[in-house]
Amino acid sequence: MGLRRRVAVPLIIGALLVPSAVSAASNDPRFAQQWGLHRVGAEFAWTSATGGGVLIAVIDTGVDLNHEDLKSQLVPGTDFVSGDGDAQDEHGHGTLVAGVAAAATNNSKGIASVAPGAQILPVRAINQDGVGDPDHVRQAIDYSVGRAQELGRKLVINLSLDGLNDEDSDPRPIPLLLADPRVDTAIKNAAGAGAAVIIAAGNTGQATTSYDADRAGILVVGASDRNDGRWQFSSYGPGLDLVAPGVEVVSTWWSRDHGANIYGSASGTSISVPFVAGTASLLMSQGMSSAQALDRILKSAKDLGPPGRDDEHGWGLLDTAAALGVPRTQPTPIPTAPARNSGGSRPRTQATAPAPAAPVESPSPFAVPENLNPPPELAAEVAISPPEGRETTRAINYGSAFLLLLVAAGHILRRFAPGMIGLR
Repeated sequence: MGLRRRVAVPLIIGALLVPSAVSAASNDPRFAQQWGLHRVGAEFAWTSATGGGVLIAVIDTGVDLNHEDLKSQLVPGTDFVSGDGDAQDEHGHGTLVAGVAAAATNNSKGIASVAPGAQILPVRAINQDGVGDPDHVRQAIDYSVGRAQELGRKLVINLSLDGLNDEDSDPRPIPLLLADPRVDTAIKNAAGAGAAVIIAAGNTGQATTSYDADRAGILVVGASDRNDGRWQFSSYGPGLDLVAPGVEVVSTWWSRDHGANIYGSASGTSISVPFVAGTASLLMSQGMSSAQALDRILKSAKDLGPPGRDDEHGWGLLDTAAALGVPRTQPTPIPTAPARNSGGSRPRTQATAPAPAAPVESPSPFAVPENLNPPPELAAEVAISPPEGRETTRAINYGSAFLLLLVAAGHILRRFAPGMIGLR
């Protein structure tokens, strides 16, 4: 009692994870439901790059190694929770993140992704309850750098994690996981080694981000909604670099209770990060360094709010097509699922004002699933307490709070089917 612990949080707050209705909008059945993918113009960027030769390390709860839309994208990773080398997801969060970044595309299954030519390195640092240890996160980052070097790949690290105090009722400022010296050093070392490190801003809705990048190769990402505004729970402030879609984003999913090869829809800054990680992969596959790729992402972002950078949106909304220099007026290309091969300082003042984004023309309407009421277990979900007597990381469930939001906005509820689970 009274001890303050640093904890790691998979950052999908009040996530809605539901079986998605099939929509025959493209080769990938759920392509039409992927409003976020269309908003950033990822499908236009595929004519220029798909991310080949880049490894995306998803440091999270693991990834579903047998998912139909992911298994062809994976290289062997590891597990710092059990120490058995098996990075199988037993929670679901990491599988959601991985799908947005680099799910197989144009394979007539599930979804498309931002960087279908990239490969995913699953690294399990958070357990089935969302509980882990900051030192596991540190080890996972160091491991990812070494694994990429071993494979001769460029590296993007996806950190959809944040930190919270163990005492939920404490209203004071809380120590953040990513400020833990071990984790902070690992992040900076990874960036120094040439990796692009993409970090979730957090889901507090307050003017403090989970991390404040002070050098090249690191970006902090918030969540935007369908109206291109800051999602109300997305953290913001001087540490925010940009925003990306983070509301009702359809992706791959794993759940012990819902069978194999399932898909879901989730909200949170966690689900925004892989949009940026995928875009960085596209640029790095064209020969850019991590610093060059992330600078291009900032300069090409669609300006939101007051001209220039602001604390609500950073440099603006991710524009993958603009970052690749591809206009959105051409026919929408669909890449073929790729063949698989084996096996410095950045002051914020150096960033230039974001370039105007090209007009957005969605290639297809957003199809919403059939709707039913949420299951009763959503409101029963509770925060998971870490084991007594040791510093831990944790996933905190805000399903109940988000359920109140859904009730207030009843039209959202009508879009979803049973199977919702709240995560953070």
